Amino acid sequence: MRFLLILALAILLQGLLTALPGNLQSAAAQTHEGVIYCSEHSLPYMNPQRYQYSPIASTLSKAVYERLIGRDNKTGEIVPGVGKLTRLSKDQLEYTFILDKTVRFHSYDSFVPTRELQAEDVIFSFNRMRDPGNPFYEPFENFPYITKTETLSNIKDIVAVSPYVVRFILKEPDPDFLDFLAIDNSVILSKEYADYILEHNLPPEYIDYNAVGTGPFQESSFVRERYVKLKPFREYRFDKPRIKKLVINRSWKINKRLSQMFTNECHIISNPSASQLTFIEQHRGSNELKIYNRKTVNATFIIFNTKRDVLKNRHTRRTIADAINIRDLNEAVYFGLGHYIIGARAGTNSIFTPDTEPTTEERLASVLELRRTPLRISVFESENGGGNYQVKIAEMLKSDLESIGVKSEIHKYRTDTGLRKLRSGNFDVAIVNVFSNLDSAIAPLLACRKAVRRRQTDSEFMNNFTGWCNPYFDSIMNNLKNRRLAENEKMSLYLNARHILLEEMPLVPLLYSSNRYVALGNLKGLRTTSAGGLDFRNVYYEDEELPAPPKAIRSLAGSPGNAAKDLISPDKSAPSGESRQKNQKTDFPEPVPDTAGKPAPEASPAADPKNPPAAPAAGNNNESPNTEPAPAPRKNSAAPAAKGGH
Repeated sequence: MRFLLILALAILLQGLLTALPGNLQSAAAQTHEGVIYCSEHSLPYMNPQRYQYSPIASTLSKAVYERLIGRDNKTGEIVPGVGKLTRLSKDQLEYTFILDKTVRFHSYDSFVPTRELQAEDVIFSFNRMRDPGNPFYEPFENFPYITKTETLSNIKDIVAVSPYVVRFILKEPDPDFLDFLAIDNSVILSKEYADYILEHNLPPEYIDYNAVGTGPFQESSFVRERYVKLKPFREYRFDKPRIKKLVINRSWKINKRLSQMFTNECHIISNPSASQLTFIEQHRGSNELKIYNRKTVNATFIIFNTKRDVLKNRHTRRTIADAINIRDLNEAVYFGLGHYIIGARAGTNSIFTPDTEPTTEERLASVLELRRTPLRISVFESENGGGNYQVKIAEMLKSDLESIGVKSEIHKYRTDTGLRKLRSGNFDVAIVNVFSNLDSAIAPLLACRKAVRRRQTDSEFMNNFTGWCNPYFDSIMNNLKNRRLAENEKMSLYLNARHILLEEMPLVPLLYSSNRYVALGNLKGLRTTSAGGLDFRNVYYEDEELPAPPKAIRSLAGSPGNAAKDLISPDKSAPSGESRQKNQKTDFPEPVPDTAGKPAPEASPAADPKNPPAAPAAGNNNESPNTEPAPAPRKNSAAPAAKGGH
C-alpha cells in the first residue's frame, strides 16, 4: 500500500511538472503585483528580537527593520546600518556611534512618527531586554538568541551623547560586541511608538506584534502563526522595493508547498524534499524554476558525557568519532548539501587527520570497552533545533556503531525534558543543534568557565554539558576573539585548537545545514542572507507585466467564509511632501475613545501570554473611530484580522 501511495504521488508530481510551462505561460497574461513566499517556519511575532537566530528571523529583519550596524553579505565585514561606529576607547569599553539623520520610521493612520530615528530609539531597543524597570521589559528567556550570549549582561549603560550620537559602555572588553549589534535579531524599534502604546493604555506586547521599523517594507497585516502581508515603505531612504506586495505565508506541509507553486499560490518555497528536487531539476535548465542554496548557521554536534566511565577515556570517544561516516551522513541527511564544520581528511570518510589518528591498539582496546554496555543516544524534538535531522543522524550513528559491534539505544526527548537530562549529566551521547558560527558555537560548548546565566531557554544548547575542560583550549578560543590578530596568528591558533579538539574529542563537529529555496525563473534579484533567510529588497520580475494572480493572494485567508481580501497597496494619490497622516492607509489599531474623549483602558494581556492582545479597531484619521473592537490576530485563528491586521 505504501509503495502504491508513493508511486501515485510520483505520477502526480510528474504530471504537474510536465504541465509547468503551461502554468507559467498562463500566468504571464496577467500583471505581477507581488511575491508570495511560502515557508515552513512559524510566525509567532513580528519582532526579530523574539526569535532564534534563524532564516525566518533574518527574512523579517531584512524586510521590515534595520540594525545599528550590519554585516556585508559577501565579505562578512562590519558595515554601517542606521549608525556608524566613530570611536572606540583605548580600554575597549566605550563604543560611540553617530546616527543617520535621514532614517524614518514606518507611518500608519493611527500612529504617525513626528521625528527621525534618534539615540533614544537605540537605547530603548536594548533596554527593553536588559532593564527590569523598563515597561516593555521581558524575561531574558523570551529573547532566545540575543540573550544566549553574555553580551547583553555585559552592557553597563547606554547613553545619548546627543540626539544623533549614542554610546555603549561595557563592564569589560568584549570582542564579540560588534557582532552582537550586527546580527539580524538586534533590530532598532521606535521609542515614540512605545510611548504611544503607554499613553493609550495598550498592552506592551503590541511592540512585538505591530511592526514599526525603518526597513524597505512595512506591515500591512499580520495573523499570528499564519502569514504577514507587507508593502513598500514610501519613505525608505535607499532604493524603494520594486514589488508592490510581499506575503510571507506559513505552509508547513512540504508536499503542499510544491503544489502551490503550480497553482500560483506561492512564487517561492523553502526546503523541498529530496524527491521533489529530482523533479524540479528537470525544469531548472529551461529557466522555469531556479534553486537557491545557502549555508545556514545551524551547526550539528555530537557531544559526549566525559564523566561517564566508558567515555572518560579519550580513546573511546575517538573510536566513536572514527566510526562515523561523515560523507554518507551528509548525503543521507543533508542530500549532499551540508557544509563540514571540520572537513573530512582527503580520500577518507573520517574527520581525523594523520597526526591525530588513533593507533590500531588504541582503537581495539576502545572497541572492547564500548561493547560492554549499550550507549544512550539522546535526541531532542524542537522546531528550531533541527529535530528531524537529529533523528536521522542518530539512526546513522547507531548503524555505524553496530558495524564495529557496539550497541546503542536512541532516546527521544522534548527539548525542555532533554535539557534537564543534559544539565543533570543523565546522558551518554547527545546530538545538539546550535544556531551560531564556528567560533561562537564551540567556545561555549566546551568553555571551562560557567556561564553567567544559569537558566536557559527551551532551545538553548550552548553550554558545556560534556564535563570536559582544557584551560589551554579555553585560552586559545578567547584569543581568537581578538580582532587585531594578524591572519597568520589566527591560523596558528586555529590549528592548535583543532589539534586539541581532535586529540581529546569531547564533541564531534558534524555539519552546517543548508537552506534550499525554489523560485519562479522570472523572479530576479532575490538574495539569501548570512543566516539562511531571504532578502527581498531588490526583487523584481523579469517581465514586469508577469504577475502574481489575485487568486494566490486571496487564498491566504483560508476557507471561502473567511472574507479574504487583497493586500493593501500604498496610496499613490498623495503628492510628495503632503502630510503622511492624511494620505497613509489605515494599517494600525487606533484607540477607541470613551464617552469622555479619552482612550479606553485595555485589559491586561498577562492572562494569555501566548496570544497577542486584543486590538482596538483601526479607524481613518478623517473619520469617526469604529465603536466595535477589531478581533485580535490570535494563534490558530480561523480568519485573518480586520483590515490592518491588528
